[in-house]
Amino acid sequence: MDRERRREEKVRRREDRRQEREEKRRHQRLERQRLEEEKQMQVRIALEERKILIAHRKLQTIRLLSELFNRIKVVKQQEELERRERELEEERHRQIEAERHKRLDDEKRKIEEQKRKKEELEKQEQELRKKILRKIKLMEEKKLEKQREELRKRLSGTTKLKSAVVMKK
Repeated sequence: MDRERRREEKVRRREDRRQEREEKRRHQRLERQRLEEEKQMQVRIALEERKILIAHRKLQTIRLLSELFNRIKVVKQQEELERRERELEEERHRQIEAERHKRLDDEKRKIEEQKRKKEELEKQEQELRKKILRKIKLMEEKKLEKQREELRKRLSGTTKLKSAVVMKK
């Protein structure tokens, strides 16, 4: 019995060692599996952190571009406003210049019209003066003729004076 007991004990020890080895292997396998899962988890975490970092950079880029576009828009609006103001100022100057030219043209036409009327009045005055002078001359001639006639009638008796009084026309 002692032998059997030793043998059983030996078998039991072998079985215990085998179980220990199996337990150790199982434990090692579980440890490797846990380490592998932990490693995979770290890789996933690193990938997620990288994705988050990339997304954060993209978001930051979008914000910067948005701000840049807003600034460009403000600058363009300011330039457009300044351009419109320049155009309005130029249009106002053109209108002022056009009004000035119109006023000058109107003044020139008015002066020319006044000059024409003045020349016309002077011409009429000259014609009237000539007409008046002709009438006065005609009246003077008629008066002289009448005086000659009267003088002839008075002197018709004296022949000497008659020839001296008659004037050549």
